[in-house]
Amino acid sequence: MYEAPRKASIAATEDSSLWWIDRKSFRAIMATAHQGEILTRVSFLKRLAIFRQLNDLQLTKVAAVLRESDPAQFQNKADYIFKQGDTGDEFFIITEGRVAVRDEEAAAHHQERKTLKILKKGDYFGEMALLASDARRNCSCVVARGPVKMLMQHLMATC
Repeated sequence: MYEAPRKASIAATEDSSLWWIDRKSFRAIMATAHQGEILTRVSFLKRLAIFRQLNDLQLTKVAAVLRESDPAQFQNKADYIFKQGDTGDEFFIITEGRVAVRDEEAAAHHQERKTLKILKKGDYFGEMALLASDARRNCSCVVARGPVKMLMQHLMATC
C-alpha cells in the first residue's frame, strides 16, 4: 500500500481464512470511492446560490477541498460552532440540521441573547473568511440547534 518494506510479520494462531487485495486494486477502489463522494458534493453545491456561477470543473475543485465536520462535534443544541470574537478563518455549509446565528452582546449586558437568524440545510456562513485576505473576528456566534453536519473549509494563512 505504501511501497515500503513491511515493519511487522503476522502469523495465524489458528485455522483462518484470509482475504487480501493487491495495491493497484486497493488504490483504484479508494480513488473511485473518493470520486463518488466528490460527485455527491458537486451535485449538492450546484443547488446553492453562492456557487451557481461556477462550472463543473470549478465545482469539483471546491468539492475536493471541503471536508465533512466530525459527526460527534456538533450534536447538542447548545454546541458552539464559533463564538463572537473568535478568529474567522473557516467557511461552513450546512448539509443536515440547523444552527442559530446569535448576538452575544446582549448577554454581556445581562439581557436575553438575540437570535438573528436560523440557518438550515444548504445555508452557509463564514463566507467573509473567503472574501477577506486576513482572518477577521466574528461579529456574531453560531450555535447548533441539535445535531448538525456541515462541509467546512479552514482557510490557511498565505505567506
